[in-house]
Amino acid sequence: MFLTKRRAQSFFLNSSAIVAVVAVSGMAPLSAMAQSADDAAQSDTVVVTGTRIKRTEFSLPVPAQTLDAAQLEITGANELGEAIVELPAVSAGITSENSQSSTQDSGISTVSLRNLGAERTLTLIDGRRTVGNSSSGSTVSFSTIPSAFVERVEVITGGASAVYGSDAVTGVINVILRDDFEGLSFESRVGTSQEGGNTEYGITIAGGSNFADDRGNVMFSFEYDKEQPIYGRQRDKTLYNLGLVENRNGDPDELRPRLSSNIPGGLFGGNSGDLLNPDEDTSYWFFDNGGTGALTPDYSTSVNGFDERGPETVSIPRERFLMAGKVNYDLTDKVTFFASAQYSTISTKSERSPDTANSSRLGADFPIFLADGVTPHPFVPQEIFDDAVELGNDDVFFRRRWSEFGNRYREAENDTLRMWAGFKGDLSDDWSYEVNFGYGEFRRSQSRGGDLVIPNYQNAINAEYVDAGNPSLGLQCANEFARNAGCVPLNPFMLGSVTQEQADWLILRDQLRARNRTTTSSAWITGTPFELWAGPVSVAAGYDFRKERSRTRWDPISTSGGGTVTQQVNQDGEQSVHEGFAEVVIPLLADAPFAKSLSIEGAVRLSDYSTVGSVVSFKGGGSWQPVDGVVFRGVFAQANRAPNNIELFSRGLGSQSGLPDPCDGVTASSVGAFDDTCRQDPVVAGVISALGSFTDPMVQVQQPTFGNGALSEETANTITAGGVFTPSFIPGLQVAVDYYSIKIDGAISEISADDILDICYTSGDFSGTPSCSIPVRDAVTGQLQEVRETSLNINQLRTKGIDATVAYRFTPSDTGAPLLNAVPGDVSFTGTLSRVLQFEEEAPVPGTTTTFVDDELGLLGTPKFTARFAMSWQNGPLKASWRTLLVGSMLNDDNGRTRLTACEQFNNCDDKIGLFLDRELTHNLRVSYDIPGVFGGEETQLYVGVNNITNNQGPLLYGTGNVGNADDNHHTLYDLTGRFFYGGVKMRF
Repeated sequence: MFLTKRRAQSFFLNSSAIVAVVAVSGMAPLSAMAQSADDAAQSDTVVVTGTRIKRTEFSLPVPAQTLDAAQLEITGANELGEAIVELPAVSAGITSENSQSSTQDSGISTVSLRNLGAERTLTLIDGRRTVGNSSSGSTVSFSTIPSAFVERVEVITGGASAVYGSDAVTGVINVILRDDFEGLSFESRVGTSQEGGNTEYGITIAGGSNFADDRGNVMFSFEYDKEQPIYGRQRDKTLYNLGLVENRNGDPDELRPRLSSNIPGGLFGGNSGDLLNPDEDTSYWFFDNGGTGALTPDYSTSVNGFDERGPETVSIPRERFLMAGKVNYDLTDKVTFFASAQYSTISTKSERSPDTANSSRLGADFPIFLADGVTPHPFVPQEIFDDAVELGNDDVFFRRRWSEFGNRYREAENDTLRMWAGFKGDLSDDWSYEVNFGYGEFRRSQSRGGDLVIPNYQNAINAEYVDAGNPSLGLQCANEFARNAGCVPLNPFMLGSVTQEQADWLILRDQLRARNRTTTSSAWITGTPFELWAGPVSVAAGYDFRKERSRTRWDPISTSGGGTVTQQVNQDGEQSVHEGFAEVVIPLLADAPFAKSLSIEGAVRLSDYSTVGSVVSFKGGGSWQPVDGVVFRGVFAQANRAPNNIELFSRGLGSQSGLPDPCDGVTASSVGAFDDTCRQDPVVAGVISALGSFTDPMVQVQQPTFGNGALSEETANTITAGGVFTPSFIPGLQVAVDYYSIKIDGAISEISADDILDICYTSGDFSGTPSCSIPVRDAVTGQLQEVRETSLNINQLRTKGIDATVAYRFTPSDTGAPLLNAVPGDVSFTGTLSRVLQFEEEAPVPGTTTTFVDDELGLLGTPKFTARFAMSWQNGPLKASWRTLLVGSMLNDDNGRTRLTACEQFNNCDDKIGLFLDRELTHNLRVSYDIPGVFGGEETQLYVGVNNITNNQGPLLYGTGNVGNADDNHHTLYDLTGRFFYGGVKMRF
């Protein structure tokens, strides 16, 4: 579907890096008797390599959760991000469900720890930084990470900048790959949803071999998968066309149709029509395309409006090719050379309903006369012409959906190359080291079609007869230059009136080329310099360097604002940082009364950025084990996030939407909060003088976000405190409970365009208020054209909560319980529960010295409770796994608390539609069976699974106040796919 010649060439050329890694080893043939390397999953404890000083997951002083290969496998996830987001501390960032309208981030998969943003979550691969895949250049997409050799994923929450540097404000997600592999493995998988869409299939091939008398190991993998889209028409909830009208005066809420008045064939101004409020007056013209097709004035949006959702992709399709290679070679007993490379190419295509472009958005109403200003335009129907003449107009305002152009679409191709090489080993029995170098490059090639070129439209409506004396020869564009470039006169009246020639002239096909590059180098040592009375002191110290460069290039029409899409600008950014760090763990007591062990630890990182200058991050904490089976732990950390390239250097990251004009309705004598300042605005005053009043045409307004070179780093103070319990009377049980608190000062945000307008027009002093210099208006009409937003260190983010983690492995027949003695096999259980106690954003009230606290806890997107429970049972070759995911109850939208207060006041909360969202449970099952010796292989596994057994797609979210994907009546907390069946086969030789 997406594979092109260019993509095939790119895939071949970039894969040479992986081939080079393999070739370094002088790879020997795969042994027919090969077997897999040691499996870390066999151990009862997992070594956490996310910190320089190694520990087990449950002995860390900060909360940590681990998903090993077996736990990842039972999720049935197609890529890592889908599995990781099941953890309660993790929420989805950019996904296939919420990126279909993204300007330049579709097709990537990111996550956010503590719901504080993907930009504050650091993702590592084998403990090393790598190039990002987002428009900001720093956020890593999990869909680009090959999964064939993933051994486990470690999620460490709490500020970790002292160990890892910038971005580790809320924690770190570390993807750990296997170090060696022998043999050859193959997997094929297919799956589909019960309700259609999201059908997927894929294959994975991986191999490895030892060489040089087992001093080296080389691995390679190849993965391909394809996932089909879900269209709006394939889910009842995304086709539901009723919007919520909230009544806070004691009356019940209402549901009203949510069809669009931008209809195929067009909606045209008439003698008494009101196009800004179509349902208030039905005396304007449209073509009844759902019925007779005739021109009629009897329009009603609820009857004749357009359903936008059916043709849209609510979950975009994706096709992935991934390759990886990795080699380790022991040069000596003390020195190991390692190298690895990964390459991925991902293509996506999103679709939206046909473009809606009214005549104001296109810069001109449709003229009722030809270019000579006298001859009636033959395209204009007589009824519409007569109404315009009666009103004294020489043109006609219209709304139209350009269905003749087909759906708007965006095709994107994302290529990512990551490489590392270095040396590691032991300096002595107590000291080890690593030196590594890394390079990563991400490229995005994107094209978009279905929108309109505004200058071409304006030339197409300025028409004349080819020969005024012979009208039968037809029309031509009056502008000779445009005519020579292919201009064709446009007829917007009636569905199907636009010809292919006209479409070719009008359609915008924009292009984007984006590139991120990251270069890293790191050197560190770790060991035990001496021993104290309680044991050895462990230290780690080292140096990191990182350089990040980002660049985007758009086509000339997009950068000039010549299309009906958001105006874009070319971007360039570059920053680098030199860092030194140190970490220490000091044991204070051992085997003492009420102190089986007691240790303290600390870490510090000094960073020198080319942008924000010097930054210091640190942490301090400790752990206390009073008796066997009980450990208490706690850490205080100060973490930092340096602004990324977009936040620093953006020359206007494109965005546009409707923006209410505070000067709407202002006259020379009107009285209102904005009116005096509006009349001081010379452009608005000119319109009032000419027309008697100022009217907001309610068109799309450019609201670009500009970077700010004066930004400083965000600073977070984080606290974690809790305990780990491994009771001896229940062998195999481990329990961890932790409290966390995160407060981020100087969080980077923007003063919104709405607030900028409010600050200006409530000031009473247009010329003396800085905010009044920001809005840009059309010099003639006064229409708002642009309101710039600028990144500032202005907000404070606060969250607190409690995490609980349980892991229990046991053999039922060994428990002695009568009901379990007859149960064969082994059972493992894991459970994680997160209870959020606080989630707030404090921001300044624009134009004042006060602040406003936005309490988001319990609103849609921030549930108080989330949980994940998984149980597996294995008896020989048969294994069954069950997972249950919980999303707690919430209030539906941004105004949820206001609605709740109102309904409690009037005692009519039962009439509040969609206000209360109940908790939702999703259940999942996977069953596998291992068969030895198939086709001469070592082992073959057959597996089947059902995700979302009860087909729970979450609540129907009415209205436009929803946080998240309101237009689709859905939120990414829930599973839009619904009941999903999958199965596959794994073979190992």
